[in-house]
Amino acid sequence: MTPPPDTGVIPGTTIGTQRESPQPHISVTEQSDRGGGELSDLDYPKALLPAERSRAETLVAVLPTPLNQQVLDEWAGIICAGEIRASSLGCLRALVRRAQQGTFAPERALRVAQARKVRQRAEAAHAPVELPEPAPIDEANPLVRRLMDIAQRSGEK
Repeated sequence: MTPPPDTGVIPGTTIGTQRESPQPHISVTEQSDRGGGELSDLDYPKALLPAERSRAETLVAVLPTPLNQQVLDEWAGIICAGEIRASSLGCLRALVRRAQQGTFAPERALRVAQARKVRQRAEAAHAPVELPEPAPIDEANPLVRRLMDIAQRSGEK
């Protein structure tokens, strides 16, 4: 007789990196830029100074897509949690080094990426819909003539 499988064990989050597809080009509210693969398309934490942003772009440039966005998401999660003890760029440098060595394991990055997807869906749902230009009215059409007659008669009353 075989014992039942152990279903009470929860797998750890540090087994390996999970890769995500590049994000669509939609602006997000809590981060300054778009998600994707090009350095300018990546989501960087919003509160960065221009010099910090430039240095961060240089640091993540050595990483392949989408690992570069995962590292930035992890960094954003650490910053948001207020867990930077000394230098935020030093923290990013350490994350990039771990990614290069193959020891990077996303923890906060997964939640940051999920929150970005939810925001993007919400923004897409609230985006204005552009309707096509209506075709010109064909006054020779019998239905159009009938509707025009009805409108004219109701305007006379």
